[in-house]
Amino acid sequence: MNKYDKKIVEVAPDGETIHELIRRPVRSPLFHFIDILLDSVLWSADGFTSKGAYYLVLDKTKAELIHIERNLDVSHKDVTSVVQVSANKNSFKFEGYKYKLIRKIR
Repeated sequence: MNKYDKKIVEVAPDGETIHELIRRPVRSPLFHFIDILLDSVLWSADGFTSKGAYYLVLDKTKAELIHIERNLDVSHKDVTSVVQVSANKNSFKFEGYKYKLIRKIR
């Protein structure tokens, strides 16, 4: 368990489900075509600029996006309506980024 996982377990209330997320900018089809031609160099570069970790914390009525920065500062955003629209999918779009569920913490 890394330092971000330990922090999210401390922050999230007991009984709530926690998923780790990958965040990527939403890009146009032209960007993806050019990126394929360049062997995914542009896509990889975006991954290195992301600092910290992203988690989705779910309970029965609420979904919350939590960002933990490298210095372990925590920020919260309510994404309940976005997650409800994306039900039965393993990703959702929010504020110009696509978040994909990669593993379940709890």
